[in-house]
Amino acid sequence: MVSKKLIIKLPDGIVVEPAGRLADIADRHICKSCIIMGNNTINMRSLLNLVAIRMNRGDEVTVICEGEDENEALKEFVSILE
Repeated sequence: MVSKKLIIKLPDGIVVEPAGRLADIADRHICKSCIIMGNNTINMRSLLNLVAIRMNRGDEVTVICEGEDENEALKEFVSILE
């Protein structure tokens, strides 16, 4: 399992377009992946839940990946969020 805490730097936060990119990355990888904000844990494959949680610029989140290709997936998620 790998994880990384980071601050969302997207100007509009996680809206439909970046959420779709995150969900696409999750679908391409074998590992399980989620994002944690506060008390909420969201599966990265769920576009609707990624948008619904309303992550804004400046919010601190933790991305967690667990499985065979976890390192590659984590790098891709971080590249979108930072």
